[in-house]
Amino acid sequence: MVWLHGWTGYVVMGLVADKLLRVLRELGGWDLSTATFNGSPVNSYYVGTEDSFPSGVFFKDDGSKMYVTGRSGATVEEYTLTTNWDVSTASLSYTLDVSGQDSAPEGLFFKDDGSKMYVIGYGNAKVYQYGLSTDWALSSATYDNVSKSTVTEDDAPVDIAFGSSGSKMYIIGLENDSVYEYTLSPAWSITSASLANTHSISSQEPVPQGLFFSSTGDKMYVTGTNAYVYEYDLGTNWSLASVTYNSVSKDVSAQESIPTGLFFRSNGEEMYVVGGSTDRVYKYTIPTVNAWDVSSASYTNPTTNYFSVSAKASSPEGLFFKPDGLKMYVIGSTSDSVHEYTLSSAWDVTSASFTASKSVSGQDGDPKGVFFKPDGSKMYIVGNATDTIYEYTLGTNWDVSSANYAPNNISISVGTADNAPAGLFFKNDGSKMYVVGNQNNKVYEYALSPAWDITSATSPSQDFLISQDTAPVDIFFGASGTKMYIVGAQNDSVYEYDLSVAWDIGYATYSTSKSVIQQENLPAGLFFKSNGTKIYITGGASDAVWSYDLE
Repeated sequence: MVWLHGWTGYVVMGLVADKLLRVLRELGGWDLSTATFNGSPVNSYYVGTEDSFPSGVFFKDDGSKMYVTGRSGATVEEYTLTTNWDVSTASLSYTLDVSGQDSAPEGLFFKDDGSKMYVIGYGNAKVYQYGLSTDWALSSATYDNVSKSTVTEDDAPVDIAFGSSGSKMYIIGLENDSVYEYTLSPAWSITSASLANTHSISSQEPVPQGLFFSSTGDKMYVTGTNAYVYEYDLGTNWSLASVTYNSVSKDVSAQESIPTGLFFRSNGEEMYVVGGSTDRVYKYTIPTVNAWDVSSASYTNPTTNYFSVSAKASSPEGLFFKPDGLKMYVIGSTSDSVHEYTLSSAWDVTSASFTASKSVSGQDGDPKGVFFKPDGSKMYIVGNATDTIYEYTLGTNWDVSSANYAPNNISISVGTADNAPAGLFFKNDGSKMYVVGNQNNKVYEYALSPAWDITSATSPSQDFLISQDTAPVDIFFGASGTKMYIVGAQNDSVYEYDLSVAWDIGYATYSTSKSVIQQENLPAGLFFKSNGTKIYITGGASDAVWSYDLE
C-alpha cells in the first residue's frame, strides 16, 4: 500500500480509509460492538461487578440459584443459573442490602427449604436471620429482627454452617482460629444456640475464612488465606468433639490466592470456592468414586480462545502479535521481560508455546507496553518506572532473544507529558507515535521525523482526553487509522473511537465499548488481528490472553 503525506494526503487517505472501513464492516471486523468472547471461562463466574470482595457462597439445593455475600457492598446477591450447577451460566437476579444489620457480611446459609437465610457479620459479630416469603427468592427476604451474638466465643466470625436437621450451628472465627459448635432447640432457632464444642484449626489455617460440612456431617472443610481447602474427619457425625485433621487438602492458589467462601454439592462431587483476589466463584469436580475427597478435586481451565501466560509473565501488561499471527509477545511487570510465543495456528492463542524471553529490567523495572516495527527489526517498550520509551535492535527479526538495547542506547522520556505511561502504538509508516497515560487519562500524539526515530519525539503535537475511563492502560489503532481503541482498568472495558481524519486524535469521537470483565477484571494489554476480525486482551487477574471474534 502506498501512503500519501501532507494535508492533501491525509484527506485522500481519509476518504480511502472510510471506504475501506465500510468494506470491512460488510465483511466483519473493527466494529467493537460486535465483539463476542468465542469461548467460555468455564467453571468460573466473575462476581466483582456486584462486590469487589466477595466473602461467602451458597447454592440452592437443585443448583439453579447461587448466592454470594460481599464485604465491600454489604449485600447478598442472588444469581440464576440457566444450567444447574454451571457457574459460567450465572446472571444476577437480585441484590439484597444487609448493611442495616452488618456493614461487613461474611458468610451465609439457607434453611433446607429456602424459607430462612442466615448471614454472619464481621462488623457486629452476630448471626442474623431473614425470612423469605417466597422460598429461595431474595426479593422476598426481610430481616426477622432475630440475631445471635458470637462475641463471647469469637468477635471476628467469618462463616457459618448448620447441621442437616437444623439442630446444630457452626461458626468459624479469626480471633481464635477456631470452629464453634452450638446446639439449637428448637431446630433453626439461633436465639436458642448454646455452645457445645470448640475445635482449633490454627495448625492448618491461621487465617480461616470459609467453613463447610458434608451432607452427613462426617466431614468438615476449612479454607483461608493459605489458599488450601483442608479436610477433617468427624468420628461422630456433626460433633466437633470427635474431629481430627486427616492430612488431606487441596491447593486452590492457582485459581484464587485469597479464598473466602466454600460450598459443596450435596453428592460431594463438586466443590465451589469464592475469593477476594479474583472476585470469582470457581467450580471444582471430584470423581464419583472419591466424593467428598478434596485431594481429588480438579479445576478445568478454559481452553477455548484462552492461553495462560502465568508461567512466564505473571501480571502481564502489554501484548503484541507478529503481522502473520504466528508470533505473540507479552510483556510482564513482575518478570520485567518480553516473552515470545510461537503459534502453530495463526492467531489461535490456544496453539501458543513459549519460545524465548528478553529481560528489559536494565532499562525499566516496571514495563507496561511493547510494540514492534512491522518488519520485526525494532522493538519498543514503554516503562512506568522511568516514564521512558526504549528502542531495541533485533539481530534476527522477531526473535526477542536477539534484542539489544546497547550500544545505541536510544530512548526518549515522556514523563513531562504523563508520568504514568501505560501503552504505546505507532502509525504503520512510523511517522507518528501514540502514548496513553493514566496520570492525566490522555492519549498523546507525537510526530516522528525521520520515521521510527523516537528521539525526534520531543513533545506531543496534541493530546486527547479519555472521558470514559479513569485508568486507561493500552491503545490500538485500526489499520486505516480511522479507529482508535483504548482499554481501561476502571470499568474493565475496551472503548472504540472514530477518527474523521485518519491517525489524527484531534478528530476522535467516542463510539462504543465492550466489557471484558467476565474474562479479565484487571485488563492491561490490547491487540487486534490485522484484518480487525479478532481482538485480544491480557491482564493481571487471569494472567492470560483472551480472544474475541468481531463479526
